[in-house]
Formats: sequence, structure tokens, C-alpha cells
Amino acid sequence: MGDSNADVSETWGDVKTIHFVYKDFCLQLNGKPIEEHTGMKKADHWGKKHGVEFKDGNCDKKHWDDKVKSFHKDGVHVKVFSHKE
Repeated sequence: MGDSNADVSETWGDVKTIHFVYKDFCLQLNGKPIEEHTGMKKADHWGKKHGVEFKDGNCDKKHWDDKVKSFHKDGVHVKVFSHKE
């Protein structure tokens, strides 16, 4: 992702939900900061620091089943799923 808001909007378009895999979990994020791209630069910075790549859409239910946790942070709703056995 680039540094300007225009670059962020161009990269993510109309995305309403993003997800990423971290350790043995899939984290799914949505909310106003995701939809309006205001939280995407912060997310990109965090992702690079932790070696994860954000992808658009939900966690794939074929690989992730049990919702372990759900919480809100900075206007973002986060759902955490465990790996399907």
C-alpha cells in the first residue's frame, strides 16, 4: 500500500471486510475505518511489522470454523477464528 489516502483507496476499492492469518488464527476485520480506508495505513504498518498480508473478504469457512473471540478496537469489529481440525 502507498502512503497517500488516494493510494490506499485505489488499492482497497470498495472493500468492507479484510482478513489475515496470524499464528494459528484468522482475524477478520470490518467497520467504518476499514470501509473508509482510514485505518488501512495503520493496518499495513502492523502487517509489515508482523509479517502478515491483509486480504479482502472474510476468513474462508472451509479452513476456519470456531469463532474464538470477538471484540471492537478503534471502531473496528474483529472476529478471531481457529483453524479447522
